[in-house]
Amino acid sequence: MFRFILTFCAVALIVGCSDQKKSSKLQQVYTHPPNAPSDLKALTVQPRSVTLSWLDNSSDEDGFILQRDTDPNFTNPTDFSVPAGGGSTVTYTDTTVMQTTQYYYRVKAFNKAGDSGWSNVCAVKTSQEYLLWGGAGDESAIAFFEDSGEFWLVGTTDSFGKSDGAVFFAKLNSGWDLQGSWVWSLGGYKVAATKALYQGGRIFVAGTITDPSADTTDILLLAFDTQAQKIVWQESLDVFGESEAANDLVWDGSALWVVGSGVAGKIAGQYPQSDIFVLKVDAADGSVLTGYQIGGSILFGTVPTLDAAGGANIDGSTLTVCGSTILIDLSLNITPVLMLLRFNTNNGSVSAWTYELGGAATFASSVTTDGTSFFLAGAYTSDIQAVMNWLQNPSSTPPPTEPFIAKLTTSACEYMKVLSISGMTSGAFEAIRLSGSTLYLGGGVTLSSSPAVLRLSCDKSAASVNAACWGAFSSAVALDSAGRLVGSTSDYNGSWQTISVSSTAVSTSAKTVSFTSNSITPMAQAVSGTLGAVNASTAGAGKTDALIVW
Repeated sequence: MFRFILTFCAVALIVGCSDQKKSSKLQQVYTHPPNAPSDLKALTVQPRSVTLSWLDNSSDEDGFILQRDTDPNFTNPTDFSVPAGGGSTVTYTDTTVMQTTQYYYRVKAFNKAGDSGWSNVCAVKTSQEYLLWGGAGDESAIAFFEDSGEFWLVGTTDSFGKSDGAVFFAKLNSGWDLQGSWVWSLGGYKVAATKALYQGGRIFVAGTITDPSADTTDILLLAFDTQAQKIVWQESLDVFGESEAANDLVWDGSALWVVGSGVAGKIAGQYPQSDIFVLKVDAADGSVLTGYQIGGSILFGTVPTLDAAGGANIDGSTLTVCGSTILIDLSLNITPVLMLLRFNTNNGSVSAWTYELGGAATFASSVTTDGTSFFLAGAYTSDIQAVMNWLQNPSSTPPPTEPFIAKLTTSACEYMKVLSISGMTSGAFEAIRLSGSTLYLGGGVTLSSSPAVLRLSCDKSAASVNAACWGAFSSAVALDSAGRLVGSTSDYNGSWQTISVSSTAVSTSAKTVSFTSNSITPMAQAVSGTLGAVNASTAGAGKTDALIVW
């Protein structure tokens, strides 16, 4: 009891002192208004949100009033109440803005003695939520780059008299107004762009060239100068002698690495034996510096596997490639496997992590890393027979799939989650990007027989998921550095709709597959395509237009 009384007295003394301090502070704080905030500026500007920051120049404010108006004289402002900062810099995100609208912001501090003066005025213009590009035919974008305050959109078109396909380059200013468009084509051949990257004022494109008479497909490589608007070099590569496709294009700091897959024979006389290739390409002239063929095998190397590359990234001398492998044994039993390759660019050695999925198949299309773990995304299906039927007849309709996310470390597959969306008949992720601790994914989903752009964000455990779909008859194949989705659409009035997503964990088990790499020299040939300016539209003029959407 005595201890309780002492404790109570001590608390009473502390509270009394606190009250005296508070009274003193109140008397000091409210003798004059706070100082005005300064250095109001926009940190990020998006179609539906603006994040602002300012310097808090007082320690005696009760809070701030942030004003926004479309009139620089603030004749009809909207007020936002912002709590006291507690630090030298205060940030606030306004999520009530409209796209493509000019806004003006100012902020003041207040306390019971009055208001401070206004800060400087910050003017911002929100960007478009989406942009279309095209002609009278069909277009699909594969990449979107920022270049010194301007933007470049890259993809494939069959408009402008290019019925066999052409690679397009579209230049936009900072407000996404079209400044010019150019298309590159090769007479007598079908061409398509699949991947692109921007480096040092050049856009490098990897794609395909198909010879209709021979029914074979080779790799197309282009370098486009954004300042001069000209093709610097153009190359065709025959890697395996049959048909190949480029799956990714990465930059190691001095050279390009092209990652892809190609047909390298037959397995059991029925299924196409496909291997993976990696090519180091000189960015100055397009010449192949080194090349490797990577293939898997089982049963002590006597039976080859069917290997397909997805996306890639590079860190130092390690090129990481995600993909899928299908094992076909001597009895023609089929085992699909999730694959992650680690390729040493210095000596050509390769190691692999491979995981069986209980009989299901995955097609990993993209990979990102936090330096310790690898996050893969793509498509999943449990209908293996439909997969094999499709492999035997690639021109047929591929089997329905579901989007998946997986996390791999050097020792285990920590999780693999397949996503279910109400009303979905098929879906897949095409791109994954990590920013901080958040994963951003993009792809396509078919809902009620209509394909739509799929966007998803989650933490690295894939436990907290937010998802939305955009448009009808639309899809996305890439994410740019700002999180914009890039693809195609036939919907000129699309909008985002929140969707409900659930996930199912798929059990995995390590599966031993031996991979080897062998040096190869692709047959390279300079081609003579033509580049010309075209009159394109951003008003939705075609059947299917190239799309960028936030």
